[in-house]
Amino acid sequence: MSAAAPGRAQGPEVPPAAPGQEPPEENQQSAPDQQDSAAPPEQPQNARAARRELVDHTPGFILGRSPSFGGALVGGEQSGIAGGTFHGAVSFRTQIHHHTSPDGPRHASGAVPAERLAALSATYQESPCFAPALRRLSEERVLILTGAHATGRQAAATMLLHRLGTRSVRALDPGSSPLALGERLTEDTGHLACDLAISRSRPFTDAQLLALREKLTEYGSHLVITTSPSAPLHQGISPLPWEPPPLADTLRAHLRHLTDEETAGTLMAQEPVRDFLDGARLIGEAAAFAPLVVGHHRGTVPASALTEFGRATVEEQVRAWFGGTELSLRDKSFLLSLAVFDDAPYPLAGEFADPLYVRLQRTEDPGTHPRVPVFGPAPSERLEQARGLVYEGEEATEWGPVPQAMARYANELTAPVLLTEAWTQQPSTRPALVEWVRRLADDGRALVRTRAAAASAALAHADLSSCVGLLITPWADSASYAHRLTAANSLVLTDLLGVSAVRHLLDQWCTDLDRPGRRWTGIRAWALLAGLRPELAPRALASVVGRARDPECEEDELRELADSAALLLTAGRASSMVHELAGLLGDGSPAVHALTAEAFLKACASLGTADAEASLLDRYARQDRTSPQATRDLAALWNGTLEDADRTGEALAALRSWVLQADRQPSAEAALHTLLPALTATDRGWLRVTHLLRTMPGEDGGPPPEVADRLLRLVGQQPATDLAVIS
Repeated sequence: MSAAAPGRAQGPEVPPAAPGQEPPEENQQSAPDQQDSAAPPEQPQNARAARRELVDHTPGFILGRSPSFGGALVGGEQSGIAGGTFHGAVSFRTQIHHHTSPDGPRHASGAVPAERLAALSATYQESPCFAPALRRLSEERVLILTGAHATGRQAAATMLLHRLGTRSVRALDPGSSPLALGERLTEDTGHLACDLAISRSRPFTDAQLLALREKLTEYGSHLVITTSPSAPLHQGISPLPWEPPPLADTLRAHLRHLTDEETAGTLMAQEPVRDFLDGARLIGEAAAFAPLVVGHHRGTVPASALTEFGRATVEEQVRAWFGGTELSLRDKSFLLSLAVFDDAPYPLAGEFADPLYVRLQRTEDPGTHPRVPVFGPAPSERLEQARGLVYEGEEATEWGPVPQAMARYANELTAPVLLTEAWTQQPSTRPALVEWVRRLADDGRALVRTRAAAASAALAHADLSSCVGLLITPWADSASYAHRLTAANSLVLTDLLGVSAVRHLLDQWCTDLDRPGRRWTGIRAWALLAGLRPELAPRALASVVGRARDPECEEDELRELADSAALLLTAGRASSMVHELAGLLGDGSPAVHALTAEAFLKACASLGTADAEASLLDRYARQDRTSPQATRDLAALWNGTLEDADRTGEALAALRSWVLQADRQPSAEAALHTLLPALTATDRGWLRVTHLLRTMPGEDGGPPPEVADRLLRLVGQQPATDLAVIS
């Protein structure tokens, strides 16, 4: 896990809580701004490091690695969609209908209707493992298919029996024990036991399997059992792992059934269909999506139904999770924790699910002492239930990428929809969610703090005023810079989700003279936001400079303003901000001059290889070296800081770091070939630069860099008095 570096802004230390107990600090305080008076003064985190963490740890549904989750629910009637299997037609109207009966199990015992079998057979697409499964079923009489939910294993089991030529297919009660299945077998029939209730307390044994096979042979019947990969099966049982066919093949089969081969090929090439296939879709969704594609092709279904299809299906699934009794309160807590830590190391989702469970338990029954089991289901089992998956990935840390077991929802819309649904449609969860997100914001790990901001942004996207009042404003008003930064990050991410009111709020906070925390938060948020939306950089700089001109702006705050301004110099095309900052040199205000010089020197600092993309020299070399105006602006800032008696030493150190970078990067050396003549256009400038090049040591005190001699020859070929600023 990533940890905060020394000197980095952090919240109060959070001692580990015993299972089922509140963290100690939450028993003693109700707001995030109460801190230990004996602790050393907290220092705000460097703005560029804060931006790096924000980008590294923000979930993909906010930063654009997956679609936005905005948009209205598409109403509809969906017939027979359950467990990743589809039977029948789909029509989209004004209401979602759920098909889980409150009076009994989903799959009651009985014969599967012939028309359903015919409809499934007409569109079913076999996967590579279908033929081996059919062969085993024919030879062994009983076959156990294991696979994740929503992979089409129920449809596969049904078609295996149908293609085998059984007289009928009979669905058995999934609540039956393996032993009780034998009592329900009939002659010359295909039997289907989907999601059989197998657990550690009721495992499936080899003896039970042999007894079933014996009876099936006697009756001339067959049985297919579907279950999860983590189901406890005794040694001697060899299940067949089920792999679904490619989603594109399944969708094409349904389109072909509804139209013809040529039309299906044309529809497969359309943009909405390609977008559908590019997403992490469930196999059953192809069957529901195909009628919409055909309907749109025929002019009876609007284009919006195609683009909003994914969200509608996810919303229905989330409402079934929250509204049903199949999942325990602990399971639902894990769903929400995984939503916050989607595409993050799996242990984080598990670690923080239980503190949320404790809080939800307290909401549900305030008189009980919350308890959390020390041991629980295996990660694969929890993720299967959540329709998630685990994969090998890398966590970004300040020491470089670290291999981790990462977890995410299979459908990229699930995480934001879960958070939105809990916040807006399950209001009783709000007190627990607010306490829980505050705890995340107090964590010492950058990833966890960033996910607290992302969670609050998702909640603010659903209900801005409530989230600002309950989470963001208390953080902004806190004396802790870590809390203020979490508030700033939350507002930045909320803006990225399309909440336009955020910018008006930031403008108000930037000029709030009575609340320094909100003022700091607003200015830092503008700077961070401009790094992700460069077109906002001038507006952000105006907020920084406006505060610097205030006579009541103190020296400590001025340094913070300079840190934010420095961030703007590395946002988007740096030349526009360099031009804006160079224009401030003649402002006449000592505070603005100090802000300009300090911000420029901060931006010039060499950050090393890991931050090469944020280096001002690197940006100038790649984007602006051929622009005379960009060179004039950059030279004006260099000359202004080199001539500033209070900052000459720091400026020379920064220029030395640029020369060292040029020794490593040919593009940086080429940039200095363009820039240095403008810095040596006067006698003072020529003497200053040539002295630096003659006397500077190499990195770590080594021999002088070779590039220094080459640059010295460049600027030493002409007398300084004959040089002219580049025109």
